[in-house]
Amino acid sequence: MGSIWNVVDGLTGLFITIYFGYIDKHYFWISMVGFWFSFICVIGVISFVTESPLWLLRTGDYEKAKQIILRIVRFNGIQVSE
Repeated sequence: MGSIWNVVDGLTGLFITIYFGYIDKHYFWISMVGFWFSFICVIGVISFVTESPLWLLRTGDYEKAKQIILRIVRFNGIQVSE
């Protein structure tokens, strides 16, 4: 089933390339919209997503892992005593 989706994905990319390459000449502006949307998403992820508590535990940063887990618990509305 996976190989069928690979073919569908490849053909979709081929048709999109043919359409924007030969039929529609506004490809630059459409790609700029996609670029800026992706750029904003990447900046958001870098700014707001913290390290994984599991990774922090494996690297020995127990205090930071505890802070992140407590932040997640508080975000989910669970009352805990520190």
